[in-house]
Amino acid sequence: SARAAQAKIADWNGTPAIVVDGKPVPPMLMTMTEWDIGDYDRPYFKRLGEAGLRVFFVTVRSDWQLPPDAAKGEPGGTERARRAVKLVLEEVPDAYVVLRYQANPPAKWVEEHPEELVIFSDGKPRPTRCPPTVNFGTIPGMWSLYSEKWRERTCRELRIFLEEMRKMPEYKRIISVFLGAGSTSEWGH
Repeated sequence: SARAAQAKIADWNGTPAIVVDGKPVPPMLMTMTEWDIGDYDRPYFKRLGEAGLRVFFVTVRSDWQLPPDAAKGEPGGTERARRAVKLVLEEVPDAYVVLRYQANPPAKWVEEHPEELVIFSDGKPRPTRCPPTVNFGTIPGMWSLYSEKWRERTCRELRIFLEEMRKMPEYKRIISVFLGAGSTSEWGH
């Protein structure tokens, strides 16, 4: 198989640029989420590629955050990520992908670790409504971004996720992993 693309942020004519295999790529990016990407997006991705767009951010989750549901025939986060990356590259074969990995824990983890929640001045957490990167409902409180348990588990799950992603031929087009966490995946509570 071909070697993976080598990407970095580098100075290009006096300004920072994304440089892949020694060549700058256009500074326009597209961000999508694996949970709402579908075949209906194909013509749009193709048009973006024809317009010169080369970098696509694909927001992804692991099986820890979104386990497969065999009874319902629903794939987990890792398989959804694979499908999203593959779909983009089928329409724009020379595109590069940045995985925007959602480091948020699943709601079940939050519920099982009340000691890892943000505590307010009254000594209690506040129920929090989180975006779909965590769940679609209310959780007992916001986990602390300083939680060692959460960080250790997230690092372990990220390694597992990336090991699975490396098995796909399209992995050579993935140039980076961008970590997002917090209420809007922007590292805030």
